[in-house]
Amino acid sequence: MAHYGAYTPFRPSQPRHVAVQRRRPIDADVEGRVTVVFPPRMKAAERASVIDRLARQSPHEREYFSPGQHAEFCGANPDHLSDVETFGRQHGLKAAEISVARRCVVLSGAWGRISEAFRVLLFEYAGRTARYRSHPDPLYLPKKLHAIVEAILGLDARPVTKPLIAAAPALAKRPALPSEVAEIYKFPKASGEGECVAIVLPGGGFRKADMKAFFGRQGEPKIKVVEILGQKNNPAPSEDIALVRSVFEGKTAINLDNLQQFGSGLFTTETSLDVQLVGSFAGGARIVVYFCPDTTEGQFHALTTALTDKNRAGVISCSWSAHESELAQQAFQTMDTVFQTAVMRGVTICFSSGDDGDGSLWSKGKPLGVHFPSSSPHVLACGGTRFVATGRSVREEVWDERSANFRLASGGGFSKFARPSWQAGIHAGGRSGRGVPDVAGKADVHAGYEIIVDGQRFTMGGTSAATPMWASLITRINQKLGRRVGFINALLYSERFGKATNDVVVGNNGAFSAGPGWDACTGLGSPNGTELLKALSR
Repeated sequence: MAHYGAYTPFRPSQPRHVAVQRRRPIDADVEGRVTVVFPPRMKAAERASVIDRLARQSPHEREYFSPGQHAEFCGANPDHLSDVETFGRQHGLKAAEISVARRCVVLSGAWGRISEAFRVLLFEYAGRTARYRSHPDPLYLPKKLHAIVEAILGLDARPVTKPLIAAAPALAKRPALPSEVAEIYKFPKASGEGECVAIVLPGGGFRKADMKAFFGRQGEPKIKVVEILGQKNNPAPSEDIALVRSVFEGKTAINLDNLQQFGSGLFTTETSLDVQLVGSFAGGARIVVYFCPDTTEGQFHALTTALTDKNRAGVISCSWSAHESELAQQAFQTMDTVFQTAVMRGVTICFSSGDDGDGSLWSKGKPLGVHFPSSSPHVLACGGTRFVATGRSVREEVWDERSANFRLASGGGFSKFARPSWQAGIHAGGRSGRGVPDVAGKADVHAGYEIIVDGQRFTMGGTSAATPMWASLITRINQKLGRRVGFINALLYSERFGKATNDVVVGNNGAFSAGPGWDACTGLGSPNGTELLKALSR
């Protein structure tokens, strides 16, 4: 039997404080699983060097890693995977999955054996809105495994996102049409044919009947579902959708008794919005929806699968997030490493910057900070604008409006991540950290997009709408260029891309105000698709 040395606390695994009503020990005989994540074989300094080189190159100059190169350089050391498989076997655990490319081993077995292997007491926590597994104390690993393991996911399975609200209290008299928005933003004439867009969704689902009704004569796009860790396309029941509508209309208040039901309905509403917008803006593209559990483990598996499977997505879109202050440090490290590998594969990842402005609008003035993953410097962070009619033209302001007694505004601010070099010239008012967002797009809800959920029409918006719009624009550009754009953040901040975005200089999102150049409300502004394509073609 291999000897792994004395056990010591695993440094990044101390979970956040859990505020709950009660807890009880988890049933030791129930089958469970845990995901052991390994660092890429390419060291952090080498990854940074490759990313810096790619960031400064035009798309036609870039050489992205092939699937084989991804496994070789971004994948895990096979010997390390074997060590953990052996470790698990010694504790009666089975290696349910071993992936070099995705850098993980999934160990399965009774929770009692998992607890013994990692020397941690697991509890089921129950509050009024959620029930989940976690642990109050650090887990432990043998010294030999400390050097080869990046993260242990699945022991702490609390939800990592929260229900947000970005819908109008009534149907818009004249809802926004994706075709009109694409024209305003000068999208290049393309449909995304031959391209693939991945949409990552931590729960929820959509009804095929809704897709058929929404797309009608234009025809449904090709939609494929991938289930991650058993999470299925599971649309909420009609009563949950009815509650969402009642909340949107201001007839029902959200409280601890109905929050879980509201979240269920909202996940389905969000799913329908994402799929219907991508299908409208880039109807020729294949859409692959990755449903995953709403945990760090679930998101890790969804994103790494989207980066390595045969669907070959060129763009990944996700409109769900959480404040940095509410997440464990392990989540930042693990997920940002995934985003780094996406840069080297030439995959653009778009995340919404949030709908609560500077992070204090919904928290009784307590600053919760910016949202992650949009705060990762390897992600395109998408904020929101609103259209204001001025005669025959339209101008844009920071998205900031009220709906159902909530103040909604484009998420933005400054992150715990260090400021990347390509943001060195931004006007930060003396603040440090990575600035969020990078770009923005139409997000106003009272004149938002009309979607269909459970046979009902809703008017929706938010940064959840701006994100799939940007993902679709990049998909169109990928088609026109005949190759992947990939990581575009650094390019967007360069002088030659000045015409690629429409600067937004009016409005605020709480603590931050718009102004010339980048700002912490709408970033560099909304897209000018024609100029963006032109700049990327050079």
